[in-house]
Amino acid sequence: MAIDDILRALEEQAQADIEQILADARAQAEAIMAQARDEATDTAQKHVDNAERVTRAKAAQTVNAARLESKKRVAAVKEGAVQDVFVQAQEALERLRETDGYPALLKALAEEALAGTDAGA
Repeated sequence: MAIDDILRALEEQAQADIEQILADARAQAEAIMAQARDEATDTAQKHVDNAERVTRAKAAQTVNAARLESKKRVAAVKEGAVQDVFVQAQEALERLRETDGYPALLKALAEEALAGTDAGA
């Protein structure tokens, strides 16, 4: 009987050791899984942050490009308007020669120019 008791005690000890090893393995597996979840969460957040940063940069670039294009269009419209004014002024001056009052205007401008040179001398 003593051998049966010893064998039973060894068996119980072996079963306790097995249960302890399994418990330690489960705890270690849970710790590894928790660490993996944390790393996956960190990695996912880094990807989200990077995507947001890239998106913001692209949005800013698009806005800046649109602003530049808008300024170019405004400048082109202004330049066109200035050109139109010069053309209209030139046409008006050309038509002025054909008016009845042109000789009197030319005489008055010439006298004013001559008076300006006399005053400066």
